[in-house]
Amino acid sequence: MANNTNYEYVNETSIEPEFICIVCSSPFIDPLRTPCHHSFCRRCITKWIFGGNSSCPICRKHIGSINSLAQATHSVKNFVEYLPVKCTLCETTNIRRRDFHEHIEKTCPKVHVSCSAADIKCPWKGTRDQLANHESKCTFEPLRSTLSELINENQQLKERINDQHDTIVQLMIQLSNYTNTSIECNNCRNCFYLEKDNRNTAGYYRAYANSQSTYENDGSLNLIVSVELCTCHCH
Repeated sequence: MANNTNYEYVNETSIEPEFICIVCSSPFIDPLRTPCHHSFCRRCITKWIFGGNSSCPICRKHIGSINSLAQATHSVKNFVEYLPVKCTLCETTNIRRRDFHEHIEKTCPKVHVSCSAADIKCPWKGTRDQLANHESKCTFEPLRSTLSELINENQQLKERINDQHDTIVQLMIQLSNYTNTSIECNNCRNCFYLEKDNRNTAGYYRAYANSQSTYENDGSLNLIVSVELCTCHCH
């Protein structure tokens, strides 16, 4: 039984037992060797030891911790990496196991892929053998320049909105300097009732960003807050 669901071994029953992991019953994957010279898949023997077992699954000799394991011999690793496999997606056969990842990433016609315009929000997904036909008709790619600009502007807008959180905090701090007590207007919610202090008389005031407020080159707001009597007549 193969460890990878996208391939199966060609003539797996003919593979010599010395190259089969006794734990998973499949050819070794990234094999490690115990001090007693038995090999296992890295994942299998690691899971075995971390599961509280300290003896070899084959001969039961003490193998200690994970640190006592070594790389399998070069001949064993080479043998299993060159085993021929069959892709279960496209039925291509006699692929060397070591090359299977490249087959999936670059050539398998039945692997599901996205459009090359996915970065500009094309939602299409399909198999690789359908990609060329889709891209010849894709309505997103011809608009790449415009869409890229819009996406970039949208991202900048999101960042600016996030930056406004700091602006709101500054506004609240500066507003609090006018009085120790402020009550939000229940009608317009744009102004506050301020108690009389040494700078103003009691009444409803609104705080706003002065027209002299400016945006810096990095997009941050240099906030200048003004406070004046509210004239919305909502009170």
